[in-house]
Amino acid sequence: IGDWISVRTARCLVPVTAEMDFGAGEWEAISLAVEIGPHYLLMDDREPVDFARSLGLPVLTTPSLLRLAKGAGLISTVRDRLDALRANGFWLHEGPYQRILQECGEA
Repeated sequence: IGDWISVRTARCLVPVTAEMDFGAGEWEAISLAVEIGPHYLLMDDREPVDFARSLGLPVLTTPSLLRLAKGAGLISTVRDRLDALRANGFWLHEGPYQRILQECGEA
């Protein structure tokens, strides 16, 4: 993957209720974040994001990460990247899509 990233497994999974519709990856990512206390946890699905935030975890969504990358001069446009993600199945409602573009000066 690269020397700037490491793959780790959570030692203990955070308990969730049966009503929570989490994938195994989201559940483990939240559990590992509770364990190691990251600067940010990157995830996008609303229910896991809300749950992670309720645990006090700092969550970044992909659109927010792209906004920060543009602000830091790492990318020139957010629209092109969001459009490519959406074309490949990334689900983002039109309202938040337009809001992030407006925040980035691309509306």
